[in-house]
Amino acid sequence: MQNGWCVFSGNGRKPNNFLGAIALGLSLWIGSAHAAEPLPITTPQDISTLPEASVRALSKNSAGNQVQLGDRIPLVIEIKPEWIKGEPQFSLNVPDGSQKLTELGWYLDQNTLWVAGSLRIIVAPLKEGRQTLPTLVIKSKDQNFVAIARTQPFTVTVIALEKKAEQKPELLDPMNIPLPTKFIVLGIAILFALAAFGVWLLKKLKKAPVTATKTPPVKVEEPEHTVAIKRLETLFQNNPYGLEAGKPVAFGVSEILKDFFSARFKVDASESTSAEMLGLLRSVGMGPNELLEISELFDELDQIKFVKREHLGAYTSNTYSRHKLKSLAIVHRWARQITSAQLRPNTPAGGAR
Repeated sequence: MQNGWCVFSGNGRKPNNFLGAIALGLSLWIGSAHAAEPLPITTPQDISTLPEASVRALSKNSAGNQVQLGDRIPLVIEIKPEWIKGEPQFSLNVPDGSQKLTELGWYLDQNTLWVAGSLRIIVAPLKEGRQTLPTLVIKSKDQNFVAIARTQPFTVTVIALEKKAEQKPELLDPMNIPLPTKFIVLGIAILFALAAFGVWLLKKLKKAPVTATKTPPVKVEEPEHTVAIKRLETLFQNNPYGLEAGKPVAFGVSEILKDFFSARFKVDASESTSAEMLGLLRSVGMGPNELLEISELFDELDQIKFVKREHLGAYTSNTYSRHKLKSLAIVHRWARQITSAQLRPNTPAGGAR
């Protein structure tokens, strides 16, 4: 880029000294005024002064430090009461200036759950091998979100999904069949031909008129997940968000999901308690991660169902939307799994079919 200019005469003579001096001064002044400003440099956030919160796996499979690629791992983070600023609402992020969590090979579900002095989160590894969840900054909501602690690194071994090799059926070569076997096959073929001829001959001799019989129309029943989705959509359509919608929605979602589980897994969960229902689902082979997701939803539903109406002040639009999305997601997930007959490898034989 040219930062200045010079004046020369156009007749081939030497440049005028006075005009050249003016041009040189303007060139230096313009060049200094347009000098490039240095770009800002983003440095990683210093989190060494934050207290360290312990991290442990909630499920036994994850505690064994070996999971499959893409598995959802529930983690428990111990939060000391004196760290909390204002309401127990939290967010987790990598330190400022660090790589994104997905680039480091991890997915973090931003839906957190505060239970008995501990923060529950769900992560999933996106790469194979020995993977370490990096230190995360825990922020607590006061007026704004303020950093209060940092997590300990959590390490697991991630293995690839197991795929069964397809076995092609063996084709028999007619030329390699032993001679006695050929006679057996030929005899069976002759017997079938004679049987077919005998049936045709009997029909010909009887000459009985063929009367058309009317068959009643077959009533096609809708799949369990289709019925559950329609019931959920109708429930939320008839009960838009409001404090008065808290109890009807909680009772409705609980009833619809129990009916869906009863029909899908052939268990009697409709009249059972939440704990009894979880026991039935565990008995048909449902994994710990899926049971945790269902347990967390029913814990929230039970709290709303059995609390007095005047204590529903904490029932927010976020709670209403979360119950709707989670209930529909559970029905969709299990409809797909049962249809494809694919359960996790740790599912025992004789599970959901």
